[in-house]
Amino acid sequence: MFVNDTSEYYEQIKDPEEGMDDEITLSHILRLRNSFTKYGLPFGSLLAKNLMERGLLEEGARVLEVGPGLGDLAEQFFEEASPKEYVFIDISPKIIEHLRKRFSGKAYGFITGNFLDMKIKRKFDLIICNEVLSDLPTIVNFSPETAESKGLYKDALRMISKYHLKVRETFNFNYGAIRFLEVANEVLDKEGVVFISEQDSGEGFPERIRVYGHNEYTIRMSWLEQVAKKLMFSVESGTLTEFLGVKKEKFVSFFTQPELRNLYESLKSKGVLPDQRAWTVREFFKSNRKFISTNDPEKYMEFLEKNSALLTDITDKFSYLVLKK
Repeated sequence: MFVNDTSEYYEQIKDPEEGMDDEITLSHILRLRNSFTKYGLPFGSLLAKNLMERGLLEEGARVLEVGPGLGDLAEQFFEEASPKEYVFIDISPKIIEHLRKRFSGKAYGFITGNFLDMKIKRKFDLIICNEVLSDLPTIVNFSPETAESKGLYKDALRMISKYHLKVRETFNFNYGAIRFLEVANEVLDKEGVVFISEQDSGEGFPERIRVYGHNEYTIRMSWLEQVAKKLMFSVESGTLTEFLGVKKEKFVSFFTQPELRNLYESLKSKGVLPDQRAWTVREFFKSNRKFISTNDPEKYMEFLEKNSALLTDITDKFSYLVLKK
């Protein structure tokens, strides 16, 4: 029994763009207008638009994004929704430094620290937590029967009892994800909204995700729904396929197959940084033709087609929650 905690890994990031290179999120590969989503809009724009269409986001809202990465979601969200204030909080000083350089103006705010531990006295209308919960502390091989009643383990036992979670003898417990909801509930204004998206473990218990330099864990989103309802939230849930209106269409990126990843690394070594995004096969070949060495374009297109994947195969594995007070 131990705690998987990625905070030290992120605190030590020296170059955010380099450090996040192996963690390409859905919001990143869909950060530009594209052929895959509803209206062809990027992730951040769709998030804002969907919330506005549901009457859950008004112009002039105060927004807090937890674990914002490089800021791609924020940029598109801001353009679509025009919030009064957009505040970033991240445990990495270098990521906050990167965001300060990218975003300027009185509408933006920056907080360096651990959201789970900080006492934030201000209130927000919307809290965004996109593909971050898997990084929060997970108790691995947790055994309620043998757990010592102190510290984090004691708090986990409290959660199991308070929220009536059905457990088994030993399991991986998304402690940080549940604690996130409790903290978000404290800093959310009256009638505020929380948006969460993450890789879902379904009805199974959380499983390890191997990522460069650290491990993450999938989230049992059904438990988060249960906890949210106990906290008196109304809950909307579904897959990101549904939320983003993702079409059942094949995509290619520099990360879908080893050959393209090798091409990406080769170009990086030469000082070229190809665009990390989701493309259709034809878009990929047309946009990256100058980097591809081939005497038979049609054969290369066949290679891309054969090794492409349905984007819905990925987005179906991710769930979202929209929680309203």
